[in-house]
Amino acid sequence: MILALSLGVSVVSAQDIRVEKIDLSQPLPNGPDLKVLAEVRIPKSAVKLALVLVLPNAGGLDGTGPQYIKALNERGIATAELNPLADDNWIRNVMMSKIVMAQSVRNFGVDPDRIGIMGFSHGAMVSLVASSESLMARVVRPVNLRFRAHAALYPVCSLVYDANRASFMNWKTARPAEGGDPNFYKGMFDKMTGAKTLLLAARNEDYEDAPTACPKLVTDMNASAPGLVDLVIYPDAGHGWDVPASRSYQDHISRKNGRIQHTRSQSTFEQSLTAVTDFFVRELAPR
Repeated sequence: MILALSLGVSVVSAQDIRVEKIDLSQPLPNGPDLKVLAEVRIPKSAVKLALVLVLPNAGGLDGTGPQYIKALNERGIATAELNPLADDNWIRNVMMSKIVMAQSVRNFGVDPDRIGIMGFSHGAMVSLVASSESLMARVVRPVNLRFRAHAALYPVCSLVYDANRASFMNWKTARPAEGGDPNFYKGMFDKMTGAKTLLLAARNEDYEDAPTACPKLVTDMNASAPGLVDLVIYPDAGHGWDVPASRSYQDHISRKNGRIQHTRSQSTFEQSLTAVTDFFVRELAPR
C-alpha cells in the first residue's frame, strides 16, 4: 500500500469501481466501419486517472483479461477491455485502441499522458505494433495520443520480427514471401514512441522457439532507442499460461507443428500478474 500511494495510486475496493461502456460505430480511414465495444472500469481516485487498455487474444474474451483488470483496478488504475479485436489485422486494432483512448480521455477523466496498453497473444502483437511512432502517426491522424507503457504477453515474436524486416508478406501463412503483399509494417521499429515495453514469453511456446525469436525481436525494437524493451522468458510455461481453462487448437501460423496447447500454470500466472501490475503502477505514475 505504501508503494501504491507513493506512486500516485491508491488501493481500491471492488465497491469503489464504476463500470461504463464504449459502444459506437466509428468510420476508420482506409477501412470498413468497425463497432468499438469496450468495458471501462473506473476506480474512485483523488487524482486524474491512469488507464490501461486490455486486448484479448484473437479468439476473443475468455476470462484471462479480468484477472489482470482486477489487480490493476485495486491499484487505482482504470481499465478498458476491448471486445472484439478486428480479426487478425493489427493496424485496425490499433485504430480501435486509439478511439477507446480518446473516448476515455473525453468522457471518463483519464489523464491523456498516463495511458498504457497490454494484450495476450494477438493482442500482445497489437500492443507491440502500437509502440511504433511511424505507425501511430499514420493511424487516426487527429488523435495525437500515445501510450506511455506497453505489456505484451506471449506474442509470436518471430512474426512481428519478420513484419518489421520483410518487404513482402504472405499474410495467409504469416511468413515473408517474395511476390506476396507489400508489407505495410516494414521498418516500423525504426522510430519508436519512446514508451517502455514489457515482453513476457514462455520457453515452451508452441507457436515458435520463443527463447530464440523473442531476443531477436527485442534487439530490433531497442535498436533506435536502447533499453525501451525488457524481456522475461518464463522457464516452466507455454502459450496462454494464464488462461482460466486449458485448451488446445490448430493454428496455421505456428512455426512449430501447428498444434497450440494452452495450459494454465498458476505459479507463472502469479509471476506475470505481479510483473504486469507493478510495471504499470511504476510507468503510469504521475510525472
